[in-house]
Amino acid sequence: MADINSRTGAIHFDADADGNEEMRLNSTGLGIGTTPSSNLQVQGNTLITDKLIIGSSSGSANLHISGTMGVSYQSVDSDTEIGGHSTILVDSLSGNTTITLPYAGNVEGRVYTIKKTSAENSVWISGGGNLVPTGLAESTKGALKICSTGEKWMVLSSYEAMDTVAPENMIAWYKLDETSGNTIYDATDNGNDGTAENFAAENIGSQGVFDKALEFDGSDDKVTFNDIDAMDQAQQLTFSCWFKQDVLDQKGRIMSKASYEILIWDNGMMYFGFNRNGPGDLDRGYFDYSTACSAGQWHHVVHRFDGTQTGNDNRLQA
Repeated sequence: MADINSRTGAIHFDADADGNEEMRLNSTGLGIGTTPSSNLQVQGNTLITDKLIIGSSSGSANLHISGTMGVSYQSVDSDTEIGGHSTILVDSLSGNTTITLPYAGNVEGRVYTIKKTSAENSVWISGGGNLVPTGLAESTKGALKICSTGEKWMVLSSYEAMDTVAPENMIAWYKLDETSGNTIYDATDNGNDGTAENFAAENIGSQGVFDKALEFDGSDDKVTFNDIDAMDQAQQLTFSCWFKQDVLDQKGRIMSKASYEILIWDNGMMYFGFNRNGPGDLDRGYFDYSTACSAGQWHHVVHRFDGTQTGNDNRLQA
């Protein structure tokens, strides 16, 4: 126990009774290791096991540091759900890697810096709470800084990161990572959920390129949706997905709606049909996907239409 001596309003702490003062409390503040000159002055190391709030619970106060400050970091080389470390170093040398963030509503104000340390493969960032699909592309060593607003994750800054779609412009995002049931959830706030029909139980939650996927039997498996008004005769549209075929040149639609469709035909072509002026006015682009894709491999296909393109120029890319 410490000896406490009080003189002229100050309290002096001699923790080990050796005649040397370890702490002093007076009207200026509390000093640990030295005479206080501010509200709290610490000379030496300070260990905080939970959290430190300076100023107010909203964290609005300034923090001035004279010297250096260390931050904790986590090194990962495979799919990982991250926790309390502020910096994540991702080595994607062995394959594509998915980093899963905690639910945004549970960690308001938390900031992560995610750094890709290997140029090989890609790093995808998956969020619990309306994270825009983003990541760090192959052949780069980029970085992202992401913050939780308490409702969603927001990208604050990026270096060599993959392009993202603004959340207010995203109509639907289907991760297809369900492992049971027949509801296919829309990861945006728009509520455009779908229904998986005719799937065998083992084909829901199959292994995907990053996480889980749906495996279609090539016969009657499909996912259906209610009418999505935002997609009706859209004049500008981007659609992207990952797909894998066991055998190329098998007829099938990747997606379709009354206004447009992306389909594979048995002549080696992938078609995009866009009906911009109503029924009967189908405008189609295509390319020879069988020369760009391989059976049994995952491929990323993107359609982008800005309302002005004609022919095949920049319409469909894989």
